[in-house]
Amino acid sequence: MKFITKINIFFSFLVLLGIFIFLQWFRVYDLCSSEGAYNYKCGEILGYIKTSILIISALLLPSLFTLPFNPAVFERWKRFAVRAVPVTIVLTLLLILADEGGAYFSYGFSGMIIILLYAWFTLHSLTLIVYTAIKERKNLPVE
Repeated sequence: MKFITKINIFFSFLVLLGIFIFLQWFRVYDLCSSEGAYNYKCGEILGYIKTSILIISALLLPSLFTLPFNPAVFERWKRFAVRAVPVTIVLTLLLILADEGGAYFSYGFSGMIIILLYAWFTLHSLTLIVYTAIKERKNLPVE
């Protein structure tokens, strides 16, 4: 996982944000219509791309808080994120699909569960970052 560095994460976040802004600015309807006819498959694909970009950007956001700190702070967050980000993405996709009615647990609570999942991820990330930064500043060993 040596390719996951502060600079790579930062530029990945900027590129994803740029693509999302581009898709939002031109709207899916404008990009998927030709001569007044709207292509629903194109709109659906671009909608999934926008949603995926938004999910990944939200998960990379806590890493931006590690930029001013010691590299050890980022490394500690990275060890957490390497496991938590894929799990969060899979759970998010399952919950989004559940809202469409195709899953066993489609009860309409998906939105609330997704909010709680991302709140947990963000709070845990920020707590880990602050704890490690304080430990690094005091030169104490970090577990």
